Amino acid sequence: MLSKIRNRTGPVVGIITTGKNKTNNPGGAPQHLYRELISQGRQKGIFIYNFHPHNIDWKRRLIKGYTHNGKRWESGVYRFPDIVYNRILYRNIEASPAVKSILKKFQQDENIILFNTRFLDKWEVHKAINGNRDTAHLVPETELLTRENLYLMLHRHPEVLLKPRNSSKGQGIIKIKQAGKQFSFSRAEWNGPKWIRSNSFINLYRQLKFHNVLNQKYLIQECIDLARYNGRIFDLRSQFQKDGTGNWVLTGVGVRIAGKNRFVTHIPNGGSLAAYNEIIPSVYNTVSEGTRAFDKQLKNIGLFIPPLLEEKLQINLAVLSMDIGIDRSGKMLILEVNSKPARFDEHHIRQRHLINLVDYFLFLTEKKNKRNDN
Repeated sequence: MLSKIRNRTGPVVGIITTGKNKTNNPGGAPQHLYRELISQGRQKGIFIYNFHPHNIDWKRRLIKGYTHNGKRWESGVYRFPDIVYNRILYRNIEASPAVKSILKKFQQDENIILFNTRFLDKWEVHKAINGNRDTAHLVPETELLTRENLYLMLHRHPEVLLKPRNSSKGQGIIKIKQAGKQFSFSRAEWNGPKWIRSNSFINLYRQLKFHNVLNQKYLIQECIDLARYNGRIFDLRSQFQKDGTGNWVLTGVGVRIAGKNRFVTHIPNGGSLAAYNEIIPSVYNTVSEGTRAFDKQLKNIGLFIPPLLEEKLQINLAVLSMDIGIDRSGKMLILEVNSKPARFDEHHIRQRHLINLVDYFLFLTEKKNKRNDN
């Protein structure tokens, strides 16, 4: 297999990920996505393989990896890729000294292009967007969780959300509500919220401490009065990525509707899928105009936010997903940004994602070849 790859004229892409050293599931949970990507790449003359951080031979510049031949997964020893796509799905693994060192080596290697360098921290994302006068209006008021900040935020907003700085998929989110001097809070749980009541701010803070919230890095975010469909809040799952020209484009957008009496829309917490071009006209009575006004907002978000994050955070991104809320007036607000988006359930979005990604591989290869020719 190694000799075959060395003789290839097309690019070689390595997807660094985590999983088991088994040829029936080398990429972990998202193996279907990798299988589809490998197939899509093959059609464009690109060889793609998955590999794990501990299977790299730096001296010989060889990697033990896995690819899919159309019928099954197979292992092999492959040459170093031209492009490394970081799809390590666990923050603790990516943050380990060994893996950080590996990613740094790839980043410094003149013969390799590394993208989607790392996970994002919610606070650094907020500071980047909020710190720019052209984009500050796109994010809710957000502060680091301290006793003073929580007290002040609850004086400005009747409801706030506590969000872990380093999590996704709605994990660990807590909602706090107040009515006069009474407070109540609940975690987002798969089986529905369980509200805990406090009769003062001091007792609320003690309760949060008792439930180990204060031992973790949290943000406080104002709770947006989101639009509702059939009495349930919803938000948008949108994906932006670079295409074959190296420019950011909107891959697709879907709607996630919260379960009954839930305050998050994620599927593991009781949320459900819905079509963007059906829900938006229904909620905002724009049947004649469709989604045009909302498409314009999405386009502006895609135009400004991804390049801004690359510049401010000094990282190379190519794929981003955003959770975008829409308030009752129709204004969009960015609730979360993820550099390691999960596989979209909507087939047409998933297919467009794969096409854009493979085209971007070709763009990077051409860019690299031009650089080497000079």
